[in-house]
Amino acid sequence: METYEIDALIHNILTSVENKSHPFQNSVQVEMLYSLIEQTKGELFEEDSILHLDGDFYVVGDIHGNANDLIRILQTCGYPPDKKYLFLGDYVDRGNNSLEVICLLFALKCRYPNCVYLLRGNHEIERISNTYGFYDEAMYKFNQTLYNEITDTFNFLPFAAIVNKNIFCVHGGIGPHVDLIDSISLDEKPDDIIGENVYVDFLWSDPKNVPLDFIQSKRGSGYYFNSNALSRFLEKNNFKTLIRSHEMCKDGMHRPFNDDKCITVFSNTDYCGRKNHAAVAFLSKDKEIEFKKFKYISPKENNTFHVILPNWLMDVKSTKFLDSLTHSTNSDMESPDANEIEYHNSLSLLL
Repeated sequence: METYEIDALIHNILTSVENKSHPFQNSVQVEMLYSLIEQTKGELFEEDSILHLDGDFYVVGDIHGNANDLIRILQTCGYPPDKKYLFLGDYVDRGNNSLEVICLLFALKCRYPNCVYLLRGNHEIERISNTYGFYDEAMYKFNQTLYNEITDTFNFLPFAAIVNKNIFCVHGGIGPHVDLIDSISLDEKPDDIIGENVYVDFLWSDPKNVPLDFIQSKRGSGYYFNSNALSRFLEKNNFKTLIRSHEMCKDGMHRPFNDDKCITVFSNTDYCGRKNHAAVAFLSKDKEIEFKKFKYISPKENNTFHVILPNWLMDVKSTKFLDSLTHSTNSDMESPDANEIEYHNSLSLLL
């Protein structure tokens, strides 16, 4: 895709979140999304399964289809390329706007590939997203082909990132299969994450004060790991801190072992109606960790949510960009009432 086409797509995604009368599926052509997905696959294919990143980064936890919170984070902390971001996975499922979230992240990744990094979460697995809402949303808003293409792209996502050499970032945590990070193949990105292996541990595990170093998780995949297991892992790999997501935090962040060895960050307010706050972590190149918190916003306040476009998008005045805005919409597209009823019924069951 040309840069002006990506810009037009980002513009239309952002404005569709604010303009409820002109939803996402009426704001973009599905062909543009197919092109975006192919370019995203190309960007992700070039990345190792474990990233090595240096510099100042905002680390964002679970979003779960909450487009308002994703945009609020970008507006508050700053859009790329002025700021760099590492996302820890779980972009889809359980929220109403998983498509808007994942397509916006894909577009930002293609627009600024060295400023936006996307890790894989346990909901970036087809058999999971097929069950917890993303499939139904994709079918209601577009079609099976788009869903298949997006879930195929999940297989290209990296699993973890080492930031400034001493902070290990991953969606879930560690398990008995995780030892020396340098021994993990940088080329391997398995499609389905099942069984007993390091990738299951990365995506599914949780910190917990359990009597043994590792105990199988009640989630059905992954392990609970205790403070001793984590200390040993950090020491072996010369890391200071593990930053992860994967669990809702009432205040947006949590130190499960009451220290900085492990920090959970959750970036989705009002998760499943729980009225929780959200947070992101800021990792500086000076190896300091700070937090930016986002307070719960009521549904009424969310209905008046105002999108502020990034400066680089507002400055675009090219004819190609304006023409792409016009031709990238599906303003005449209408969704069948039966599909709408079925989709919203499925969402109510999930929540």
